[in-house]
Amino acid sequence: MRQVPWNKTVLEKFIEYGLLNELEEQVIRTRVAKSWTRTKQCRELNLSMSSLDRIIRRLKDRYDEVQSQYPDELPQRRHSDYEDYLDSN
Repeated sequence: MRQVPWNKTVLEKFIEYGLLNELEEQVIRTRVAKSWTRTKQCRELNLSMSSLDRIIRRLKDRYDEVQSQYPDELPQRRHSDYEDYLDSN
């Protein structure tokens, strides 16, 4: 699985360039900045696991799309064991 080396600048640029809605922004912020697992995100954001998984998949697809338009500002996704953990818990 490919993942992003997140930092505050990359996160803010993705939110801006990706035109995320409020729920998508909450999901990406809690996942990246707060390192919440999927289980905690579901509980705290009142989402089903399948709904959260759909949002995460959309965010990954949107990141790839936006990254291809702004390659100098957004790094390509790479493998991350930590994000694998977040995806499975």
